Amino acid sequence: MKTKPLRLAYCSIYTLMLLSLAPGSGQSCEWHDGAGRFGHFHPLMQQHRLPSSPQLIRVSHQKQVAVSSQQPAVLEIDYQVPGRFHQATLNVSASDKIVLQEPTKIALSLSGKLRLYYQASEPGEHNITLHIQAEDGRQPLVKQQRINVKAD
Repeated sequence: MKTKPLRLAYCSIYTLMLLSLAPGSGQSCEWHDGAGRFGHFHPLMQQHRLPSSPQLIRVSHQKQVAVSSQQPAVLEIDYQVPGRFHQATLNVSASDKIVLQEPTKIALSLSGKLRLYYQASEPGEHNITLHIQAEDGRQPLVKQQRINVKAD
């Protein structure tokens, strides 16, 4: 009969030790503090608090074009300039064998489409480079994009 109270005492101590190791509602970490599946400090819970990334100037066009040499060609350029940018300009330069028909410096409005007229004087691989510049308060923005021209 002496073993029954001793066994009961050992089982009680063992049960209390197991319960002390299991985290209760007051002992959860900051990642799981009772806010559903994720805690308040978990990155998925804070994603709605993060500021959205600022919009930049968007310039879209074909990346590669195939043209016939000695024939006029047109490159269509779409652009959008967010209102926080000022004095946005597009400078166009080209390799030696590309003749540009338009002014090479263009002031950009908030959005629009441009048609760039050019001609490849010889067959081969050439390029046209677009240099976009603008000011955002005190920060200048400089962006460069290249169009590969293959003339036959």
